This record gives sequence, C-alpha cells and structure tokens, in this order.
Amino acid sequence: MQKRTSLMIIIIFALSSIIIFSFLPKLNYGSTEELTFREGNSTENLPDKLLIIVKTPGIFKVDNSMALYRMVQSLKAIDGVLKVNSIFDAADVKLKGFSLEGRPYFNDGIPAENASEILNNPLYVDNLIDSNGEVAFVILNVKNVNLESVFSVLKDLPKNFDYNVTGTPVVDYGIQKSVKQLIFIFPPALFSLMWLIYFFRLGDVRSAMLPPLFAALAAGFTYGIAAIIGVKLDILTSTAGLFVIVVSSSYGLHVIDRYLLFRSKQGHSGALMHAIKDEAPSLFLSALTTAVGFLTFLFSSMKAMKELGLLVSLGVGFSFAFSLVVIPAIISLIDLKTHHKRMTVKFKLGSKTGIGISIAMLFLLVISPFFIKNLEVNSDQFGFFKKSSDLVRSAEVSKKYFGWVVPFYIELQKDGNFTAKDAAIIENILDDLHSIKNVRGTSSIMDIVDNFNIPLPITMIFSRTERGQEFLNEFVEGKNLRIMVKTPITDAVGAITLKTSIEDVMNKYPQYTYTVNSPLLNFAALNMNTSKNQIMTILMASGAIFILLLIVFRNLRYTLIAIVPIVGTTIMNFAYMAIFGLNLDVGTSIVSGVLMGLIIDYSIHLMLRYRTIKREKDETTAIQKAMDDIGPVIVASGLSLAAGFSALFFTSMKIYSDLALLLVFGVATGVVMTLFTVPMLLRLNEMIKARLSAKKSSKQRSKKQAVAKPVNAEKRI
Repeated sequence: MQKRTSLMIIIIFALSSIIIFSFLPKLNYGSTEELTFREGNSTENLPDKLLIIVKTPGIFKVDNSMALYRMVQSLKAIDGVLKVNSIFDAADVKLKGFSLEGRPYFNDGIPAENASEILNNPLYVDNLIDSNGEVAFVILNVKNVNLESVFSVLKDLPKNFDYNVTGTPVVDYGIQKSVKQLIFIFPPALFSLMWLIYFFRLGDVRSAMLPPLFAALAAGFTYGIAAIIGVKLDILTSTAGLFVIVVSSSYGLHVIDRYLLFRSKQGHSGALMHAIKDEAPSLFLSALTTAVGFLTFLFSSMKAMKELGLLVSLGVGFSFAFSLVVIPAIISLIDLKTHHKRMTVKFKLGSKTGIGISIAMLFLLVISPFFIKNLEVNSDQFGFFKKSSDLVRSAEVSKKYFGWVVPFYIELQKDGNFTAKDAAIIENILDDLHSIKNVRGTSSIMDIVDNFNIPLPITMIFSRTERGQEFLNEFVEGKNLRIMVKTPITDAVGAITLKTSIEDVMNKYPQYTYTVNSPLLNFAALNMNTSKNQIMTILMASGAIFILLLIVFRNLRYTLIAIVPIVGTTIMNFAYMAIFGLNLDVGTSIVSGVLMGLIIDYSIHLMLRYRTIKREKDETTAIQKAMDDIGPVIVASGLSLAAGFSALFFTSMKIYSDLALLLVFGVATGVVMTLFTVPMLLRLNEMIKARLSAKKSSKQRSKKQAVAKPVNAEKRI
C-alpha cells in the first residue's frame, strides 16, 4: 500500500469521523413505554404516577408538617407536574344542600384542630398517610417532568426526614442514567481491558491499541448513525456500541496478529499485503455471519430489538472496513514489530485433556434439558435494577406502607348516567375486587360517596364543576368512572394473572362495559412476545449461518462441524439461565443471538485455516497446525470478550449484569467447544473418510479380482 494512498484513506476517515461524531449530541433517549407493546392496553391517556414516601418524626408537629407543606408547594411549581395529591388536600367533607363543604385537616401546612381525625378516615389512611401519622404518601401526576428538579426539592427536607421515590418515571430516569454510562463511560474502560489482553498476545503497545481503538470508533459511528436516522436509545439499543466494540475488535486483532507473524519472516510491505490477503476471506465471512445473526432481530415483533440488530450490524460493517482498510493504512506508515514475548497457548490434538473436556461438554449438553425445563419467561421493569439500588428499595418501601407501586385502572362505562342504583352494584364490584389475590385495595369515587355520605348522582354532578374536576378527575372521566386497583406485583406474569382475575369479576356485571389498563400490561405484552421472538431469531440466525457456511465450505460435514459450537453454546446459554435463576426476558432474550454472532467467528477462522493448510499437509498435521495458528488468537479474543462483558457487572442495572454473566459463560463455552470439540470432530471426520475410502478401494480390488478369475480359468483350458 503506497504512502499517498494510506494518507488519503486516513484523511477521508478523519473527516468522516468529525462529521458523524458531530451528530452524537443529538442522540435521543426513549422510555420504557416506547420499549414495550401496547396492543389495546395503552395507558398513554393517563398521566404517569410519581410516588414519594416521606418518613417523619411525626406529621402533626408544626415544624414537620410545614416542612412537608413547603415540599408539596415546591413540587406543584415544577414544570411537568400536573397534580399533587397529599394530606394537605384532605378534608372532612359534608354535603349541605347540593353543595359540598369541607373542613381541611391542615391549613396552609399547619395542623388544624381536627388534624388527628384524619387517622380515622379510611379514605386517607394507607392512601396519603400511614395509621401512625408518621409516613406521608405524596402522589404526583406528571408528564415529561424533570426528575432532577423533583430530587432537588426533596433534598431540602430536614435531615431527620427520610424519603423514597418510585414509579415508572423513576424507572425511566434510572435507565437513562445507565444508558448514558454505557455510551460514554464504559467504552474507555473496555478499551483499557482489551488493550491489556491484546498487548500480552501481540507483544507491542501500539499494535495492541489499534484493534480496540477502531472497534470503539466503529461504535461511535454506529451511535452517530442512530442520531442521524432518529433511533432513540433505550435499555436494549444502548448496548449496540458495547456489542460492536467487544464483538468486532477481534477483526483488527486477526489482521495485526497475522502481520506480525509474517513481519518476523519478511519485509514490511510484503508482510502487510500477505496478512490482508490471508485474513480478508475469513474476516469477511466472520463479519457477514455476525451481521446476519444480528439482522435476524429484524424479524422480531419488538421495535427495540429490530433497531438493536440493525445498529450492531452496521457497527460490525464499519469495524470490518476499518480493519481491512484503515488499520492497514496506518500500519503502512508505521512499521510495527513485536517488542515483547507474545502470549502463546498450545493445544495438542487428541490429548487426554481435550478428550476429557469434549466429553464433559457433551455430558453438560445432554443434561441441559433438565435445567431448561425450569426456565421461566417473565419481565419486570423493577427487575431491571439490582436489589441494592435506591429504586428497588423505594419500591419495597411503597409496598410496605401503602401496598402498591404501579396501579391498575378499570374504566367503567354504561349507557346513560350512573344512578343511586349503580352505587350498590359498584360496591359489590369493589368487594369482589378486594377478594382477588394480590389486590391491596382500591380507590374510586365510592370512597367519596361512602366516607362523606354523598349520593353517587350528586357526586357525579359535582364532578362536572371546575372544582369537582380538579378534585375528582382521578376517578371520573366524562361520564365514565375509573377504579384504581392497588397491587404489590410488578412482574408480567403476575400482571396477566391479575388482569384475568379482574376480567372474571367484571364479566359478572354485563350491564357495564369496561377496559383494564396498566403500564404493567405493556410489559406483559412484551413478555408474551419474548419467547416467540427468541425462537424466531434463533431459527433465522441458525438457518442463515448454516446456508452461508454451506456455500463457503461446499461440504455438508464441514458445515455441520463448524456450527456445533454455535448450537452447543446456544443450548448451554438457556441452561445457564435456569442454573443462575434468571428469567427469559427482554434483556436475556438477546444473548443467544449475540453469542451466535460471536462464536461463529472462532469456527470460521479455525476451519478456513485448516482447509488452507490441508492443501499442503496431511489431515492430522493440518488440524494441529490450524490449532497452533488460530488457538492463541481465539484465546486472546475470548479473554478480551469476557473482560469486556465483565465491565457490565459494575453497572447499577441488573439487566446488564445478567447479560454480562450469560455472555461471559457463553463465550467461555464457545471458546472451549471451538478449541477442543471442533478439532476432535475434524479428526473423527477424517478417520471416517479414510475408512470409507479404504472400504471403497477394497471393493474395487474385489471386483477386479472377480473379473480376472474367469479370464485366467479360460486361459488354463
């Protein structure tokens, strides 16, 4: 490669990088609502609930109540806060004529004479205040609120107060923080880990720097494209850059490793051209099969998974181009040499260790169905976070004091207006709902009717007034009634079970039509599609990879041998899920596709190297030589992958640490099966071929002898 050409390539690359990276500040971040399905269970017309639990030394002490009151007033002033429900809105309401009059329990934050009577009012106890008068529950209806502003207000509370915040907006906030960490903090950490491992293999500081650096740049290009085409980064798509870095950094490693090997025997330019020529076919096939594996995500019914597949495939393409064009251009200008001892690993064909490991892997595959049968398909937005996180602790506090975190809503409709006759029927509905397992209570217009002895028709009339709309908009929507069902469950399976139970109750009252909504039902719909998406992506990826390998190898047995590590790793991945007690959810469902794209890279390099050497040497020697050439690179790549994914253990999100656990074990399984099982199968294949060839030769000799005998007999006559 001429220096002028190399300089031109580097300049074009630098300019392209500046242009694409300029779009990175325009990256958008999506919410969990955009991640999930709606399918008729949309809650988009309902405001998000932000739940604030404040523990105090005693709410009825003036200093404490005033501190709470100032907090509430400050929260009301925040943009995006639509409504704040708190004890300061509570009152002992009486009906006088056709109007409602109430005696507030607090006047501008100061406890009134009747303040302690709030503890006798079931409308407010365990809804806005606990039975001891020490814990306040503040419920915010919000839309696109800036949570930093909310947290800033809460930090001004007295030091002897303790607060927790939970709800879907907090989940989204936590996810966005982790997403930004994944994009801007983890790549440098990954780069350092991978550089260290590559240094031990390549023996040169500069050489070890190039593969992870250009993989990271490929990830940057990927995020730039995401910003250009308007992809919103969510809990799934934010992992695209990580996968690009970890998956494709081995491309540059293969090129440089081969270059350094040839450089020790020949000149700079010759070694570079020889390395490119040697590695281009296997790198192309590796990048193609990896991209195809991720592109099968396009067949998923989930938008985020489609976008993830598209972004990672683009990143793999960028990394492939950088490895065969930009890295060689840099090497042509800088004569790289090994300055330290290179890490080498020897694998002996037919060794007792290899046979033992292969038998052990086969045994694990045989018993894996016993573990897989216990695998559960379930999703939980709070399960995305580690149990030690503030968000999970806040959710537990909300369950402890008030019995719920994410509500269910029943929208009740009828022809005409609700009358006094309906009141008795709705009371029966509420009793039936309270009898359902995991229902901790309900909130509805009947709480007003029952606690203040106000007839339902009058309450409905009051709801149409300006003050009534402000007071009752939680329970009345036009002519329809809304019942909020409180439950501690947050997982998809529990949500579906609860929805079914609610529908069983409501179907007993055919005089009403109803709909059941909850943010949890979006996750339930997602959960129902997870297993279907998993099966679809595995089948599509396996089929596409099998066809590509068959076209390249033009040999069915070689293709089947190459795909064995993929199949084995995929099966073991599900077994690992069951062993570690992980569910098949939105996060873990992508692991199989990722592993298939990773492990096929190892098989391809080993198999292609074997076929190249086989042209000049016998089969046994070719297998051993291929293991000697490719084995150390596979080990270095596997270690860098494991180290890269291990960085996810340090995130605050359980969904990422679960990903890391499965990917580390999956990569280790794939490396072991490639380095031990594939050579053993190749050797077995050659032995079978030799036997078949010997049998064929023996039959041919027998036929020749059978033909020769009559002729000889005739000659003797």
